[in-house]
Amino acid sequence: MEKARRLLTERLPDLDPASGGRGLPDDVAIAAFQVGQYLHNLGVLVARWLLSPELAAGFLGDSVLRLWRVLSPLIVRERELRMPPHYQHYFEHLAATARQVDPTRARSKLRTFAGTTPAIEHADRPRTARRCAELSSRAAFPNAPPQPPSRRRVCRLASAVPSNCTVGHSSSLPA
Repeated sequence: MEKARRLLTERLPDLDPASGGRGLPDDVAIAAFQVGQYLHNLGVLVARWLLSPELAAGFLGDSVLRLWRVLSPLIVRERELRMPPHYQHYFEHLAATARQVDPTRARSKLRTFAGTTPAIEHADRPRTARRCAELSSRAAFPNAPPQPPSRRRVCRLASAVPSNCTVGHSSSLPA
């Protein structure tokens, strides 16, 4: 599948979609069919709520969006040539869903081990600043009543913390 995706991203943008899939070189047409059908079938699962949109976006969202950009001129042309004209509608649904859910935000909810620090994504930044302010106010008011117990997690967002934050971010913090 990776080979087919690479072939499409490298060669399909330079080809004319006017004849649809029939006008493509065989290797590109086969790759377009394989990748398109795979993502179309995945889109069926998402549209029928058999697969969470957030899970699909977190797992393949960036690839889905990139491949939709590459394949959409060909798919639109195929829709013009076919009857009924709903070719690859579930693939399009999957791409629209992935854009709406935002793959970065979906992946930001993944758990990590202490000591591993995945790249901080934009979806994490607002929550981090809010969390830092909350923890700073607790540190400033140590006699305040304790908050209800909550999950504990390792703060993996240390580089997104405002520079004036006085709370340690290398230890476990309440969620």
